[in-house]
Amino acid sequence: EEPLLKVAVAVTGQDPPPDERLPLIRRLFFEAYTLSAAEMKSRLEAREDDKPKRMPLPEREARRREQQSRLQGLDLVEETEPSHALVDKVGQMFEIGRA
Repeated sequence: EEPLLKVAVAVTGQDPPPDERLPLIRRLFFEAYTLSAAEMKSRLEAREDDKPKRMPLPEREARRREQQSRLQGLDLVEETEPSHALVDKVGQMFEIGRA
C-alpha cells in the first residue's frame, strides 16, 4: 500500500491524497502493471517463427508521414508504398533488435 500512496501523492500533489482519488489511481496502477508484465512476458517468450504483431493504423500512418517528410524525393504512394505485412515485419525486427 505504501508504494501506491507515494504514487498517489506524486500524481495528486496532495499529502495525504484525496480518498476519492485512491480507487482511480489504484486502477491505473493495476492496469499499467498488467500491461507492462504482459509486454515483458511476450518479449521473453517470443520465438523466431512468431507472426509479427500488427501495428495500429494511427501509428502506421504517423510513421509513413514522418518517412515522407524525411525521405525527400522518394514518393511513397500506391506501388512504391510498403505493404502492411512488410511494415509489421520491420517493426518486429526493430523491436527484437535485429535491424
